[in-house]
Amino acid sequence: TTYFSERTAIINAITSSVKSVADGAASAAASAQSTADTAAINATSALNKLSNIASDSILAPAEHLAVYLEEKSLYDESSGIISQANLFGVSSTSITNYSNAVSTLHSYLTGLTGWSTVPYVDITIVPSTFNTNFSNVYSTRQIVLDAIASSSKTLVVAAQNAADSAISDLDDLANDNILTPAEIPPVKQEYSVLTGE
Repeated sequence: TTYFSERTAIINAITSSVKSVADGAASAAASAQSTADTAAINATSALNKLSNIASDSILAPAEHLAVYLEEKSLYDESSGIISQANLFGVSSTSITNYSNAVSTLHSYLTGLTGWSTVPYVDITIVPSTFNTNFSNVYSTRQIVLDAIASSSKTLVVAAQNAADSAISDLDDLANDNILTPAEIPPVKQEYSVLTGE
C-alpha cells in the first residue's frame, strides 16, 4: 500500500502541476487580450483629443503639458511592451516599427522650439506631422499588443494540449493500478519538468 500511495501522490502532483501551468497560461492570455483591447479604446480617445489640440497649429501652455504627459507615458511604456513582445516572439519588423515610431515622436516633440521651456509657453506645431507621429505610435503599438495577445493565446492552446496529453498519459499509466519499473522514469521526468526541479 505504501507503493500505491506514493504512486497516487506522484500522479496527483503531476496532474495538479499540469493543470496549474495550463491555468496560468490561460490567465496570461486573457490579461494580454484585455491589455490590447483597452489600448485600442484608449488610443482612439487620445488621438481624437490630440487632433483637437493640434487643430490651431499652436500648443497653448495647458495643451503643452497634456501633450508632454501623453508622450512621456507612451515613451515610458515602450520598453516594457518591447520586452514582452520579444518574450512572446513578436516579429522584429513590428517591434522595430513601434520603436522607431516612439523615437520619431519623441524627437519631433523635443525638437520643437520651446518644448523644454518651463513654465510652458505657446509652441507652434505642424498639425499633420504632429498627428501622424502620434498616430504612428498608437497604430504600431496596437499591432505589437495584438501580436502579444495572439501569441499568448497560441501558448495557452499548446499548454492545454500538453496538459491534456500528460493527463491522458497518466490516466493510461494508472488504469492498471500498477506503476511498472518501465513507467516510473517517464513519470518522474515529467514531474521534475513540471515542477521545475
